[in-house]
Amino acid sequence: MVNQPPSSDSSRPLLDLAHLLLSTPIAQPSDVSDLLRLVVEAADALGAGLIASSKPDVVFGYPSHAVSCDPTTYQNHLDRWNRLPCSSIAGSAHRPGSSPDLVARLNVGAARWFLWLEAKPGRTCWTQAEAAALSLISCSLSRLMETEPQQARWVHQLELTARKNRLEEAAGIARRLLRDFGNILTGIMGFTELALAQPLSSSGNLHTYLIEIYRAAQAGAEYTSQLRHFSCREAISSRECRVGDVLDDVHSLLFSSRNSNLLLRVDVSTELPSVAIDAGLLKLVLKALLDNSRESLIGSGVISVSARRVELTSADAVAFYGDVRPGSHVEIIVADTGCGLTPEVSQRLFQEPFFSTKKRRRGGFGLATAYGVLFANKGGLYLHPGEERGVVARVVLPVAPVSAMSGMETVNDTREDSLLVATTKELPHHFVIPTLTESRPLVSVAQEV
Repeated sequence: MVNQPPSSDSSRPLLDLAHLLLSTPIAQPSDVSDLLRLVVEAADALGAGLIASSKPDVVFGYPSHAVSCDPTTYQNHLDRWNRLPCSSIAGSAHRPGSSPDLVARLNVGAARWFLWLEAKPGRTCWTQAEAAALSLISCSLSRLMETEPQQARWVHQLELTARKNRLEEAAGIARRLLRDFGNILTGIMGFTELALAQPLSSSGNLHTYLIEIYRAAQAGAEYTSQLRHFSCREAISSRECRVGDVLDDVHSLLFSSRNSNLLLRVDVSTELPSVAIDAGLLKLVLKALLDNSRESLIGSGVISVSARRVELTSADAVAFYGDVRPGSHVEIIVADTGCGLTPEVSQRLFQEPFFSTKKRRRGGFGLATAYGVLFANKGGLYLHPGEERGVVARVVLPVAPVSAMSGMETVNDTREDSLLVATTKELPHHFVIPTLTESRPLVSVAQEV
């Protein structure tokens, strides 16, 4: 039941949008994200979303806060919305302690969808006219979804959205586990280093065993570092870099003294603007992509790297895995003439966060690492087959704003009289204390209670 009119009524803009959608040629349907953006603007709402009732983990949302990686959130939505009166096409559903949702059902064949509007704070109800206008919009969307050209487009977007949600769910799990695993590895590596520093016979078995323990812990630390990059959702720094400079470093790292039949073509203008990412992190991304391209080549082959400045719309942004926003970006394209993507690989790529075609013990976290780094820096990644053969990887990163780093100064404190170390419960202070006290005798350690 929709309550009495609130102080503001958005029914007129919603009706105008409904008429616009109904008159849009079916051959040129609007993008899903653009549709939701138009609905949000017309209703002056906080957000809008579209969800399949049979798949609560497949959700479109605008803006980004309207989408959660937790499927339980949307299952709760569906349970509440399914209790709306069957006689009403659209209705209002209240959440405890929050503004009401205005919800409309979409019936596409045997499938049921829900289109919802989330009210801005302070709004207590929606009008009957707004509910009717949203129903017209839902009818327009149902009409678009039932046409063959649009079905193919929406199916692709649905699959992309589902994979993004699975990636974010995996990233959340990794974040919860990383701290504990990191602390365990820190203790193993730290005490191994302390043991190796003791006078031991280099020819004895004990020294050999300690070396092997340390190497194994280092390998575990490398995997942990990759998982950290995959799961991190905050930029590590506000630095910027030039794509050409980073490519020079990666080229010398990956392609020096390698297969002479491999040809690397680089077309990156020196006039390109800097991108808003730390050079070391961009190197991780490009290394993962170039390493994959190099391994896909059998015998001779060509890897091409190019970059250009592009302006992305919201429809362009949604096509990438990551956190891409509309605006000015630098697009980096890595294309190879390798064996390409088989249908099985295409199906599992990004569907399984750590899927890899590499042999055992040859990694497999490269793309996951690249995805996490790009997500944290408002960038994105997309892979697709080449025109003839091979794979094309597209990376986009926002153009860096005017640098503010030049005015920053580095402050060095050269005092050597004492050192205070504060640790948390999670940090293995039982390792930190002996390590530091061996190198500096005047150390005070304060542990957080």
